[in-house]
Amino acid sequence: MAKIEELASLIIDEIETFQKGISQLQKETKRIEGLKLILSTKKVEDSFSIFLKKLDQRNRVYSVELNKIQHRLDNFILFPRRYFTPIVLCLIVTIISMFFNVYQFQSFNNIEDKEYNRGANKVKSHIEEFFNDNPDAFKQYQTWKIK
Repeated sequence: MAKIEELASLIIDEIETFQKGISQLQKETKRIEGLKLILSTKKVEDSFSIFLKKLDQRNRVYSVELNKIQHRLDNFILFPRRYFTPIVLCLIVTIISMFFNVYQFQSFNNIEDKEYNRGANKVKSHIEEFFNDNPDAFKQYQTWKIK
């Protein structure tokens, strides 16, 4: 029976401990229920507003840079402006040189024809002079020509 009494006293102790725990739990529950919990998002909103301002500033800077780049691309040409003058000068010199060469070629053909005619006239006059100085040679030439 002693064991039953020991068990009973242990159970009673456990029940008392359990009741104390429940009473403490009730007190804490009432205290927690009495607390007013205020949730504030002010710090998060402030952080987001600062971030949004910085992001907006960056977007403005990027927009200005993008507009500059777009303006440069709109005014872009295939070669830099500093090369424009030398290229135009080279083209002008080439065109003038071509016209000069064509003119010289035509002049050369005219000069060639003139010189040929002049040489032919000299030969004819020389032959006529020879025949005038040597009438016998002229007669022999005529007989040779007829044959």
